[in-house]
Amino acid sequence: MEILKIFLSKTYYFWYVTRIFLILGFSFTVINQFDVNSKSKILVSTFFAFFVLSMLYLLVFEILKKKAIIFVRIFAGIVSILFGCLLIYLILFLGENKYVFKNIGFLIVPFWIMLYGLWEMKRDQKQSKNLTTIQL
Repeated sequence: MEILKIFLSKTYYFWYVTRIFLILGFSFTVINQFDVNSKSKILVSTFFAFFVLSMLYLLVFEILKKKAIIFVRIFAGIVSILFGCLLIYLILFLGENKYVFKNIGFLIVPFWIMLYGLWEMKRDQKQSKNLTTIQL
């Protein structure tokens, strides 16, 4: 676990740029779903819109060098981890699985999204530890 903490802390700018790419990607997904009349697709688009807004909020507060609300950081981290797990499940079990090894290459993106979520969660733990030491 210590190796993961060191890796995530030394690759700060990579995860910063990853947040920008995820905001752009999920924004295009939400924008393309505006013309859909299905209630379930509208619900999913709304959920992803909240996810995009939370990452945008974190990006703006990161640029302004202010502390963001911890709930938003936890929300962005948990949603990205769950979305990465969902993508792994979809790739492995619902895709064409005639040759499973062909799908393994597509697992890089879900693991990337999950590591982004871990980065957000790790940063949250670091901030909460600083808050508790200040209060004591």
